[in-house]
Amino acid sequence: AKMLDNFNSISKNYNKIVVSNQPPMDQSYMFFLFYLKYDPSLYLEQVKYASGGFRENHKFGKFEFRPIVWEKEIRSEDTIYIGRPSDFSADSKTLNIVYYPDKTEAMRVVQ
Repeated sequence: AKMLDNFNSISKNYNKIVVSNQPPMDQSYMFFLFYLKYDPSLYLEQVKYASGGFRENHKFGKFEFRPIVWEKEIRSEDTIYIGRPSDFSADSKTLNIVYYPDKTEAMRVVQ
């Protein structure tokens, strides 16, 4: 929840948000739907032809939930990525870092 509070202020400036759906971030779209209070009827309309399987990539609004392969991403100024530290290169432009309680890095928000 804390990450999403910080994220709300950052995300307004971007048209596309790619979020990892790889462990431990699998099913991450459900947390975004909940914490962003995304309209359930709008979500259902946008995904009505998806099967809803656990390994599926998901999209709604400006969000895309899928694996991040940094060296293959077509990066642009209007896209941010939320993923595991290992999803990004050392020289990626990090906007925010979220830590586990033991102070190890959990997630990054990267442009």
